[in-house]
Amino acid sequence: MWQAATFDTYTINRELGWAKALGFNTMRVYLHHLLWKDDIAGFRCRLNTYLYISHKHEIKTIIVFFVDCWSDTVCTGPQPAPKPGVYNSGWVQDSGTLMQKVQDTLHTLKAYVQDVMSSLKHDDRLLMWDLYNEPGNNTQGTNSLPLVKKVFEWAREVNPIQPITVGLRNHDADYAEYNRFQLEHSDVIT
Repeated sequence: MWQAATFDTYTINRELGWAKALGFNTMRVYLHHLLWKDDIAGFRCRLNTYLYISHKHEIKTIIVFFVDCWSDTVCTGPQPAPKPGVYNSGWVQDSGTLMQKVQDTLHTLKAYVQDVMSSLKHDDRLLMWDLYNEPGNNTQGTNSLPLVKKVFEWAREVNPIQPITVGLRNHDADYAEYNRFQLEHSDVIT
């Protein structure tokens, strides 16, 4: 959605119009750091365009930075076609195992989060920042906990007017440390 070649304002406007007609007042929107890294100015512009369209439909936005769900194979450019009948068949993780594979990923992720948040930290079109969706999912386990801790730190350094959160997803004993940390550091429990 966020790549220049596939950013489709016609479809975004139509679907947010449908959402408004159904009574939606908030939309959760996932970003990806590789798209920001490849084209920072264009990424910011497309995000702002999305927020303009969303605001026009009276829909607030919750921005999601990271996600541990689904495929760990990520790249920019053309994406695989969706698989009919397979839920979220084209979904990709951010950052997934890139944290362990690519040397400078943590530095890049900090720059990404703080750049996006700094540019929108006073923007009333945003309802909230969801820093990380389902940390530890897809066999990531506790490998994602250091990034969860870092993204809260980076967000607090920016100090946006909007609340920040990381939603609780699993109440098993294996996630006790995640849950404790997320509960202690989220402004809103999700």
